[in-house]
Amino acid sequence: MSSPATKAGAGPKGSHSVRVHDELWAAASRRARSEANTINGVIEEILEGYAKGLINMPKIIKKYK
Repeated sequence: MSSPATKAGAGPKGSHSVRVHDELWAAASRRARSEANTINGVIEEILEGYAKGLINMPKIIKKYK
């Protein structure tokens, strides 16, 4: 996938925040770096795939007592 922010001359149009557990962020950061990527690049690719319907989230059913 080629996200809009990775095209020549294009950059992010806004700034957004997400909340992620520190351990998850650290593990994802390590993997991104090992693949010569950034967390921002990973998130943009995932969001682009999700927005285009290429990635489906699993259905999670919570059962409460």
